[in-house]
Amino acid sequence: MRVHEIRELNNDQLYEELVKAGRELMNLRFSAATNQLTNT
Repeated sequence: MRVHEIRELNNDQLYEELVKAGRELMNLRFSAATNQLTNT
């Protein structure tokens, strides 16, 4: 997501993006801990 796209979001949309990013981070950490990551 580009900076200008983020600036156009309202508070609810920003919160939604924050939650999605947190979930993705948790999934990546879990994958790294269980050695399920692939090199891309």
